[in-house]
Amino acid sequence: MDVTISSRGMRVTPELEDFVREKITKLDRYLTRLDRAQVHLLEEKNPRIADKEVCEIHIDGAGRHIHCKASGPDELTAIERTIHKVERNLRKLKTKETNQHHFAGGRHDKYQEAQPVTIPDVSEIDFVRQKQIVSDPMSAVEAVQQMEMLRHDFFLFTNIENGQASVVYKRLSGDYGLLEHTE
Repeated sequence: MDVTISSRGMRVTPELEDFVREKITKLDRYLTRLDRAQVHLLEEKNPRIADKEVCEIHIDGAGRHIHCKASGPDELTAIERTIHKVERNLRKLKTKETNQHHFAGGRHDKYQEAQPVTIPDVSEIDFVRQKQIVSDPMSAVEAVQQMEMLRHDFFLFTNIENGQASVVYKRLSGDYGLLEHTE
């Protein structure tokens, strides 16, 4: 994604520019066809305005145009608030596109004919990546925090309560699930 940063009435430091670029490039996880982002930072001169730092973000791509603006007491807060608004708008767009895909033709998927499930043959299964993990036993809440920090959809851990292998996962509705091994 092409990111352009401009400012009025303030100087953009290289650290601030890197911070903005890092935040903007992470937006590709919502919609992958984003082409261009324009970030404009400015400082209001009116002494009556409490949140003087203003950030505007324009994003173009995939036939979509998103514009968000927010202010804050400092540059970082204004940028964070604007990024939060952009993320919310991109999530809405992604949900809308997903729903349009699932409800194509005016009929819900549950009314369409079920497709047969094909189980791959043993010779067709090829593991492209293997990982070995070593971790201390933890609670399910700590496992969710680790999962979110790694930005994964699931996390395998040893449950501190029962010593068994367990998995926490993120559900499509946004909440979390827990799979516990029982014998």
